[in-house]
Formats: sequence, structure tokens, C-alpha cells
Amino acid sequence: MIPKQEFQGIHSSWMESAAFDWRDASPLGNGELGAMQFGGLAHERILFNHERYFGGASSPELPESSHMLAEVRSLLDAGDFGTANDIYRRAWRELGYIADSAHYIPGPVLNIRREIPGAFRSYRRWLDFSKGVAGVDWQLNGQQFQRTAFVSSADACFVLNPCEEGGAPAEMMLWFAPQDLAEAIDHTDRQQPLNIRQTTTFGPGWLASRFDGPDEVSCTVIAHWGDLESARVGGHTVRVTPKPGCRIVANMLIAPTPEQLKAETERLAVLVGRTDLQARHEAIHSERYGRCVLDLDVDGAELSNDELLLKAYRGDVPDALLARLANFGRYLLIASANKGTLPPNLQGIWNGNYLPPWWCTFFFNENLQMAIWPALPGGLPECVEGVFDLLEERMDDFRTNAKNMFACRGILPPLYMSPECGLKKNLQAHVQFWTGSGAWLAQIYFDYWLHTGDREFLAKRAIPFMREVAWFYEDFLVEGKDGLLHSYPGNSPENHPLGHVTAKGHPARICVDATMDFALVREVLGNLIEAVRLIEGGDNEDTNRWQGMLQKLPPYRINEDGAIAEWVDSRQKDNYHHRHLSHLYPLFPGFEITPDSTELFEACRIAVEKRLVVGLADQTGWSLSHMAHIYSRLGKPGRALQSLQLLCRSVVGVNLFTAHNDLRDMGITMDYRKGPRPLVQTEANNGITSAVYEMLAFSTPGMLRLLPALPWSWRRGSLKGLRLRGGGCLDLEWDRTQGWWRARFTGEKRRVLFGNDRGKSLELQSETVESADGIVHSLEGVFHESAFVASI
Repeated sequence: MIPKQEFQGIHSSWMESAAFDWRDASPLGNGELGAMQFGGLAHERILFNHERYFGGASSPELPESSHMLAEVRSLLDAGDFGTANDIYRRAWRELGYIADSAHYIPGPVLNIRREIPGAFRSYRRWLDFSKGVAGVDWQLNGQQFQRTAFVSSADACFVLNPCEEGGAPAEMMLWFAPQDLAEAIDHTDRQQPLNIRQTTTFGPGWLASRFDGPDEVSCTVIAHWGDLESARVGGHTVRVTPKPGCRIVANMLIAPTPEQLKAETERLAVLVGRTDLQARHEAIHSERYGRCVLDLDVDGAELSNDELLLKAYRGDVPDALLARLANFGRYLLIASANKGTLPPNLQGIWNGNYLPPWWCTFFFNENLQMAIWPALPGGLPECVEGVFDLLEERMDDFRTNAKNMFACRGILPPLYMSPECGLKKNLQAHVQFWTGSGAWLAQIYFDYWLHTGDREFLAKRAIPFMREVAWFYEDFLVEGKDGLLHSYPGNSPENHPLGHVTAKGHPARICVDATMDFALVREVLGNLIEAVRLIEGGDNEDTNRWQGMLQKLPPYRINEDGAIAEWVDSRQKDNYHHRHLSHLYPLFPGFEITPDSTELFEACRIAVEKRLVVGLADQTGWSLSHMAHIYSRLGKPGRALQSLQLLCRSVVGVNLFTAHNDLRDMGITMDYRKGPRPLVQTEANNGITSAVYEMLAFSTPGMLRLLPALPWSWRRGSLKGLRLRGGGCLDLEWDRTQGWWRARFTGEKRRVLFGNDRGKSLELQSETVESADGIVHSLEGVFHESAFVASI
């Protein structure tokens, strides 16, 4: 008999029922290869994904459209937003421009069928975040059984330990098959026909199936079981007799050549004979997971996901669920991104839908950014590097967008893209006219520098990217009669001002002077000036020109409700019923508005309240996660916690995957449907992790705020290994039941603030330690209502 898996409370999850749908599966991955374990004891399924298995793209030449810019601007000047909204779209349609991004395609399914001699008891399936291993436990006839699986971080393969410990070996039937063809539901909820051809090859100890289609793409999956007794039983199936300690290894290749297939089969034959596969994988995965560790002493950590979610649905969200979700989001980031891989797409790397929502691509107006927000503070810079690789592969496309759309130099990344093309393809106005993608992506470059201190990266990758963004704005922004720069046409993602409609009565999404646009310009030019001064040793003609642009940007506007307005141009009335919070960019994820910005800081608080209260039924999973960040910056722990609790009650599945919105239509999120099942989107998972980090500690160069939004119910806990902007690492712990907190951080000396106290900073005493970390700054204090007492 083997012991049951020892669960680690909030560093693992467990469920009390089997998953019969990939959306409820246990996700595994190493950044390139994804696998989802679901099914029952008698018929287990492993659905494979490969980060680059995309198909169905159409990428014609982008029409030259810049000659229409003057007409659009003239219409907007005259207040005719409705007509201006459709100018580009109508012209592209008349030219017959039809383009589409590639969509992320599910790989094949490894099926494992065996007889279970009796009725099971005490079933549970689990996922260990810290080790990157999933498994199933159950009892049968008084004996304990267990099966485990992982995607190796060391050996680039999937590993299944199938032997039913504690009992005699049972024959297994193995075969590959396409993912369920019923998962081909289009945006109109109609089933689409698919043509997928399967060819299977058998060899001594292995099975390989090639799948051609859909969308003229192909992949091959290989499973190897070594020297186990096996026999082909017809079709695509083989019968295998396991023995104690055996394993099955598998991998997925995209359109391999015969030589590549042969080499991979031989590689797997070697791996299947190794006994240290799991130890090699865990060593790498656990090191990455352990760089930043969150522990909260909360009630309910011993409960299953099922029990925690039921409590949340009833209205009392356990803190254990939030703590588990925060660590799960970190796990998902590690499993879906690594050095040399693509960044996470809308679903990480996990997908079972042939026509996934929004094609499961990379969205630059919120989703990609949220997916990687926990990476840099969490000590995972390698999870961000794929963003830079993806963008730099498509710089020529971005330049074409800027030139053909608006006759501008520099780059204009699209609102969204798939890996094969960076051209603008969508005809909707909010996609065509959003110009902020380059500047928001530039923030990731600069934040990477702030966290890593990598001067070579700053000089060779960050500054060149930011320069191209600056060139675009130099040409795109228009100086008005008021002497200020104006940004139009544009869009405030993906919202629209009230009162402006098209000829067909639809809201006009084109806009003038979005607040976010000016926040982005201020940020990218300010960061670029700072970077150039550092690398080049001072100001020059470029930095002087950019400083001149900054002086001509209009101030933010506060509307009649006292909220920061979404559009600086007062002809556009705020629409609170929307999921995006773009106008709050200068507060978060930007750094411009701080507690010292008294009037604007309060205006931001009013603005987010309008979304949470007035516009609650228009939110999504990711927007609630975004709200938690904003409330943390505002120093509002109750509201930050409420945002995350609402997310838990509405869009979290039993395996802890988050969805775009709640299909039960309970009034917390918007009602958007594509088929009968939830629309999985994992950026909200990563956003929960990032929000919890922000609630516990927040840094900018020279400043550190401790426990800015600590909920009262998080009575004891620690966050160890949090990376700081400007360099250094923070270890933080607290115990509210005893009334104390302690912090130690390395790196530069900083102004340290505590809680949401706006004006006070704490005195530090530094001590030199004999370590590679150099100077360690130590601080401790006591809780006392809303104030604090600090001592060394």
C-alpha cells in the first residue's frame, strides 16, 4: 500500500469527482507542451496542446488607408463620430479585404482504457503546484491506489505513471484520437464540420499517430512504453500490460519530417527507461515555483476545491480559496511560459476547442499584460521574455500598420495577433483605431529593466522598441489651436462614449483624446527619456524633443460625477457600463497618479466605484481581477478583497480555471455565450496572483509600500522572495493576532510606507550581512488600528 498524496494546503488543489470535460481537467505544462488529464478510472484521457499549433490564418496585404485619415479627423472635429467610425471599415470592405488571425488548435487525445474490478471508494484527483505533478487516488477492496502524471520541465515530454499501486497489473488499451469533434462551435453557436485524417504507425514499444487537419495543419503524437508486453489489437489501438514502476512517455510534434520523427522516437525510448524523470522535473519546477512563496494562515486550507467553491457560491468566500487561487495562478504561469517559448495566450497553453473564443490569440489591450503581471515581481523573468521575442519577430508588420493606416513612422502593433502575423486584420472600429498597444507593451520592456537591472537588455531591446513607439506618436499626435497635442482617431479599449451612434444605430467606438492615450504617451516618453539618459549619458536632440511633447499633453479631466473622465475631450460622455478600466491606467498599471495626487487620486476612486456598483453586470473575470489591483493602489483592502470574492463566486471552475464570464447569468458579470460551457480564460488566474502581491507589497524605484491593502481576515502570513523595482528582494511576514509585522529587503535604500497611510515613511536601519545579497534592510512594527509603531 502507498500513502495518499500529502497535500500542502494552499500550494495544491484537490477535487472529489472526476472531470469529464477538458475545462475541468488538471492542467500540466512546461511552456511548450501542455496536457490536460481528465476522464474516469476506467477511461482516462490526456489532451495535448502545443504552444505553436495554430492554423486557419488569412494574411493579405494591408490596404493603404492613410489618405482617409484627414477625412476622419475632419468629421471628428465636426462632431460626426458616427460617420467617422465607419470610413475605414467601409473602404476595406469595398476593396474586398478579408483577413483572419490563426486560431489555437487542440492536439490529439491519448486514451487509456482498463477494467476496474469492483466499486471504488474515496476518489480524489489532485494537482501539486509546487512540484508540477497531478494524480488520482482511490480505494478499491481495502487497498489504496494512485496514478500520477506530469509534463517534464527537464526532458520535454509528458510522463504518465499508470501502474495501479497496491494491486495486480491490469491490461490497458492505448490509442490516440482527435479531440472531440463536437468542440467545433463557431461564434454563432453552430457546429462546424471538420475533416481530420489519422494515420497510425506501430513499433516495438511505441505508437505514433499523425493527424492532418483541420486548417491544413498537421501534428504527430508519440507514446512510448519501453519493454512492456504489448500487442496491436486493430485500428489505432494497442494493448499494453503494465508492471510496477513502469511509465509511459509521450510528446507532440508539429509537422515533423521523417527524420525528426525517428529521432524523437529514439529519444523517448531512452527516456522511458530512466527512473529519475520525476526527480529531474521536480528539481526544475520546484526551484521556479519556490523563488517567491506566498503563505496565508487561513481557515479551510484542508478543504477540496468543491467544498471551497460551494461556500463561495453561498456568499461566504473562504480566504483559503483565494490563497489557493493565488498560488494556482503562479503555477499556471510557470506551466505556460518559459525561456524560448511564446507567452501565455488567452487560455495559457490549454485548449480543447477547435474554434476557441477570440481564437485564443494574444490580446494587447489587457489580457497578455495581465497574464504576465505576476512574473517579474514573482522572480520569473523568463516568463516575460517570450513577449519580446513575439513582438520583435513582427516589427515589420507593425511598421506596415503605422504607415498604411496613418502615414506614420515607427510601429503600431494590432490590438490582437497570432504568432504568424502582426498586421491589423479586424474591421471593427475599436480594433482599427486603438493606437495604444505599442506604448502599453513598452511598459513591459521598461518594467523588465526595473526588476532585473539588465543594462544590455535596456540598451539593445528596450530602447529600440520604445524609440519606434515614440516615432509613431511624433507623427500621429496633432497640435491643436489650443497649443496642446491631441490623439485621434482612437479608442478607449473597448468602450464607447454615450450619445454617438453610427448610421445603423450602433454605438460609435471611435473617439478623440482618450485618457488612456495620454497616460501611455506620458509613460513611454518619460521612460524612454530616462533610459536614454542612463545609457547615453545625458540629454540629446531626441530627449529634448520628447520633453517638448510631454509639455504639450493636455491634463486629465474630472467629470461631473467627480470621476476621472475616460475622454479628455468633453464632447464625450462617460459610459460606466463596461468591463475595461482603461482611463485608470495612470493609477494602475501605470505609476503616475499616487496618493500624493490628492484630487486625481480621489477621482480614480470614484471612477472605479462606478464600475463596481453601477456597472457590476458588465464585468468579466479579468476585469474584477483588474479592479482588485486598482483598489490596492487606492489603499482599500475591503474593496480589493470584495473584487476577488466576486470573481470567486462567479467565474471559477472546479479545477480553479477562470472563465471570461459567468454563464449562469447571476448578475455579477456580463452575459456572453459561445456554446453551453464556460469560456476558459486564464489571465484572470494570473491576475489574482498579481493582485495579492500588490495587496501585500508594492514598489517603485526608491519606494516600498508594505501591506497597502491587507484584508483584516488575512490574520497571519508571509510573502518571501518578492522582487522589487529598482532591484532587490523582499521577505515580509505578519501576525495580526499578535499585532506584529517584519520586513527584510535587499538592494537600494528606499522610502518605506506602511498600509494606506499616505504621508508617513518609516525609519530604516541597515545591517551588513555576509551574503551575495549585500546590504539587508530590516524593519518591524506593530499593528495599532489604522496607525503603526515601528522599531528596529
